[in-house]
Amino acid sequence: MKYLLNLLIVIGLSKGGWTQPSKTIPAFQFTTLDGLVFKQTDLPAGKMTFFIYMETDCEHCQRAVEYVNRHYQEFKKVSVYLVSMNSPARINQFINQFGKTLARQKNVVVLQDTRYDFISQFKPWKSPGMFLYSVDKKLLLYGDNEKKISEFIKRIKA
Repeated sequence: MKYLLNLLIVIGLSKGGWTQPSKTIPAFQFTTLDGLVFKQTDLPAGKMTFFIYMETDCEHCQRAVEYVNRHYQEFKKVSVYLVSMNSPARINQFINQFGKTLARQKNVVVLQDTRYDFISQFKPWKSPGMFLYSVDKKLLLYGDNEKKISEFIKRIKA
């Protein structure tokens, strides 16, 4: 997976430099760990939406999910989506280790990117790619450093 991510970054750079993260929630199709299709049209209306794009062997991703897990109360009114290209077994292991509280919450959905679309659709610069979208699906904040999650919390509370 690391090689695929690096290849996509090189391709992006060769087409004129870094692209900007998606300014609105793009059309997507992911899969729940139960095997159900989950699309943009399945997002609930009237709520902020927070995506974390993660790789299960990425230490920064582990710390990001662990931080959100510890500060779940601040994310309680937001729809949270944890998205990974890894296998369901690896994703479950990751969630059980770093996001146990998150996994039990009604507003949190864990998704697998089986079509490898997240990078091309959302355009994260690196993992963890974190996106906070407004109730009208417009980008409020993007970050790729787990140390910046406090900025997401401030924006959610604003």
